[in-house]
Amino acid sequence: PTGSSFPFLTEKNVSEMLPYVKTKWDTSAISTPGLLRTHAEELEIPKKIIDEFEEMINVSEIIDGALYATCEEAHNFSSQVIQLQHLFNTNYSLVNKEQLYRKLVHQIWKNPRLEEIVDSEFIYESLLKHEEYEHEKLLKAYKKVTFEKGIVAFSNFMDTKDNVTLGRFLPYLLFPNSQYAIHVIPKNRQFCSLSCGVNPWNKPKNDKKKHLGNYFSTYFSGGGHAFVAGGRVNFDERKKLDDLIQYLNE
Repeated sequence: PTGSSFPFLTEKNVSEMLPYVKTKWDTSAISTPGLLRTHAEELEIPKKIIDEFEEMINVSEIIDGALYATCEEAHNFSSQVIQLQHLFNTNYSLVNKEQLYRKLVHQIWKNPRLEEIVDSEFIYESLLKHEEYEHEKLLKAYKKVTFEKGIVAFSNFMDTKDNVTLGRFLPYLLFPNSQYAIHVIPKNRQFCSLSCGVNPWNKPKNDKKKHLGNYFSTYFSGGGHAFVAGGRVNFDERKKLDDLIQYLNE
């Protein structure tokens, strides 16, 4: 566990609550693969496995921890890191995502070399062209609904008919000086998914004073890490969004 998605878990009770799972409590971990590497000896993971998958661990840290050099790099489709990220999260409706996921994992297990994976299948090239096209469409949709609210880039699709997915870093492309981004995306007629995160390239100076996961577990039936969280908000709870924006601007 690295966050507060399960508020009943603590460092003291985690092994008791999850008796059949090998656990390591480390809230400073950027990603699970990185946690496995840091605590490999304690978790009895053979060093040869860590060494063999070193590149994939690094890639996982970059993706999960948003360790891209710039926001533009996080949307660079010529980057093999970005390509692998999109292959694991494709939105192509005609693709069986479970089969694709299994295929990618099987390839990584046999040969964890990033370049050889993303260039190995013609279908991957087609999927990535589709993903890049969808990215451009999503960016246009975000441009219509994203506004600056103090240090927050607020993307609210609540009053639109756009059927969109989460553009994790798109608000920072539009407002690079913002320190937080909020995404409000309708899921049905009753509620919207709500996501919030810290700008990796312009972090707030007082970010250690705010734990987004704890705030979301309290007010939005959600949870997450200190710097990124998710939950849900009903259409008649707009006041709670105003309160969230005010909280981030304090």
